[in-house]
Amino acid sequence: MVGRSEERYFSAVRRIAKWSPPPLFAKVIGSSMTSRTGEWLEGKGSSKTAVLSASWTSFVAAISALAVLTAVSSLLLGPGILTLLLLPAILLPLILATMIANAPREMIEREERTIFAESPAVVGCMAMNMHLYPSVERAVVFATRHSEGALVDKLKRSLWSVTTRSRSTVLDSLLDLTESLSELNDSLKQAMHLIISSTHERSREGMSRLLDKANSIVLDGVKNGVERYVSSLSVPTMVLFALGVLLPVMLLSLSPLASMSSILDTSNLSADQMEIGIQSYLLPFLLLVIFPLSSFLYARSVLSRNPVSAPRPDNVNTSRRVAAAGIVSVIAGATASAADFGDMKPYLILLGIVLPLSLAMTFDFREGHLRRKTVSENDRDFASALYQIGNRMLAGGSLETALRQAAEARRGSSFHDFAANILHRSRMRHTALEDLLTSDQSEDRISPLVSGAFRTVAESAKRDTVGAGQIALNLAQYLSDLRSCEERIREKQKGVVDMMTSTTTFFAPIVLGVTSSLVGIIGQYGQGSPHLASENILVSGGYLAELTFVVSYFTVFLLGERSWKEVLYQFGRRAPVAILVFTSVSLLCQTGLTRLL
Repeated sequence: MVGRSEERYFSAVRRIAKWSPPPLFAKVIGSSMTSRTGEWLEGKGSSKTAVLSASWTSFVAAISALAVLTAVSSLLLGPGILTLLLLPAILLPLILATMIANAPREMIEREERTIFAESPAVVGCMAMNMHLYPSVERAVVFATRHSEGALVDKLKRSLWSVTTRSRSTVLDSLLDLTESLSELNDSLKQAMHLIISSTHERSREGMSRLLDKANSIVLDGVKNGVERYVSSLSVPTMVLFALGVLLPVMLLSLSPLASMSSILDTSNLSADQMEIGIQSYLLPFLLLVIFPLSSFLYARSVLSRNPVSAPRPDNVNTSRRVAAAGIVSVIAGATASAADFGDMKPYLILLGIVLPLSLAMTFDFREGHLRRKTVSENDRDFASALYQIGNRMLAGGSLETALRQAAEARRGSSFHDFAANILHRSRMRHTALEDLLTSDQSEDRISPLVSGAFRTVAESAKRDTVGAGQIALNLAQYLSDLRSCEERIREKQKGVVDMMTSTTTFFAPIVLGVTSSLVGIIGQYGQGSPHLASENILVSGGYLAELTFVVSYFTVFLLGERSWKEVLYQFGRRAPVAILVFTSVSLLCQTGLTRLL
């Protein structure tokens, strides 16, 4: 399965690739393309030649267009503009060509990180099935049915290669897959070799020992990779904090000084020239364009190294509620701008634009957020119940007895409702409990991995109840280890997330609120312009909204949620709080300072 970004990239390459690049260009721009990149491109139906051709074609087209634009601008605006446009006219085509040529390498790295994050679940599914059936073929099929992602796609291609006779056996195909993995997935390589080796064990105890070792190796690999990444976040987080928060806040804190014309040498400038030159263009451009864009790109660069944070392929569809809220925001902002509300005008414009849209996002994506949270809580409950089921089956009880006793011991839980429903359907339909468990579609309440564990236990209970009890305990232990790994990851990253979130929601709005109140006081009682104070409030509020989005993106992907819907939900929750804190502090400080004066 090829992602949408990859589909768009290869489609663009096919359309753009027109001219063959010169040898020097191909050598310099294509230096990052290795033999592994060429093999990956061939697997996607493309080639290094096509990518380099697209890169060269885009370079020629971009430099030609910018040359014409520079010439026209110099004729219309004078030769002085040439010095400003010459450097971008040279650099931008090179940057574009390099981005096109380096995109395959970035896609490969993203795929490897996705495989790294998926490896515990896929290895766990294979180990689950091999505890029941010592067959690699059946284990691969089971994993492809109960997991999804880049690693599952590779497993499907391995099965297809056997079907098309390009590989003689599944073992040979799996070995080829293992050798194609990078150093990032060394733990997955070892786990795959152990799974293959377990098929040659003569005793079930020896096979189980190797499968458990494969599980522990791949879990330890994920833990170590995440710990290394988290330990490297201190400097990037400080840089992001300084670039996205401290520096813009410091610039806005200087606004009171910039608005006091008595401090500046204004003998040769009129007040209007000062206002336009200093405030109306430079500071808003920096705060609303340069700093948010730089912060987002830097956060994206930091997150690109996260071994367990590749985005989910979820579609963010705009609902009627969000579309209507967007229209309401435009109308509210235009109304507040046209009406005369005095000193409250900039605050009402800001609230009218931000609040309707952000609140609509909160309500629109809240259901998905609660569903993800419910699935996580249910997984913990079902994994604990699996321990009880395994112990009761080891004591000689049937699957039905173990399921009923585990449900009675966990009244009020989601597992109790699930088990009671299964038992009731079994009695009413006179259907075997094992058949209902293996066919029940419960992915809406638990993850596919936990659902697969219960199906494995149900299938094994058809053959051997005591053996199924031991399998249930092994699976419960594996699910517990996996959950422990995820909790450790969250715990290590929680400090970074809390710091960034609290800064965006409270610290930055408070500082900017105090600053905007000072600008307002100077404009009202000093020599500054009241119009400048209104612009300062709007720029500060707009910057806060953009900063909230950047921080929401950074924190959500840092914690491994990997969902743009979750980003929009968190933005919808945090943006109103930040804007209301900013508005309240600014009005309170302005009122207090006015009374003092």
